[in-house]
Amino acid sequence: MLMKRLYLLALFTLLTCTSNALAASPSQAQLAITQAQNAQRQAAQSGHEWTTITPLIRQAQHALDTGLYDSAVALANTSKQHSKLALEQARRERTNWRLNLPK
Repeated sequence: MLMKRLYLLALFTLLTCTSNALAASPSQAQLAITQAQNAQRQAAQSGHEWTTITPLIRQAQHALDTGLYDSAVALANTSKQHSKLALEQARRERTNWRLNLPK
């Protein structure tokens, strides 16, 4: 049930990020990538970095380099959301690890 909620939250975030009516600028795309990189570092420090985070940042950087600023922002925001979900997963595992022990 938790994974379903996390998946729906990620999907909703992706849809809301890509539905922006205004075109993103290069500086907005770079800011989004920087924020995603900072969130990725936090997830890595927690020991729960998802394998999807770094490829999304690379794709966002590539989109920025090729002038696809809206795509860069959307990819960076998705990466940032994955990092936040990874941090939430780490927090839950720290507090609920006893529930996973065999009875």
